[in-house]
Amino acid sequence: MKATKVFQVEGIHCPKCVEKLVATVGPVEGISEIAVSQDMKEVSVRFESDSIDEKKIIEEIEAVPDKDFKVI
Repeated sequence: MKATKVFQVEGIHCPKCVEKLVATVGPVEGISEIAVSQDMKEVSVRFESDSIDEKKIIEEIEAVPDKDFKVI
């Protein structure tokens, strides 16, 4: 089933942060769309809830290499 969740994420400071999130989290299996707002420090994720859960998405966001993102 399709679901959408918006996560508040500390550590989004610049366009490079946005690029890194999209490039790393976007291709994860079960995620169909990701949108990042640098100004709002938000990551909106559209995903298949049968394939991936919110906990796994948070883990993927916080595991982005070379960045210190924290979902709050």
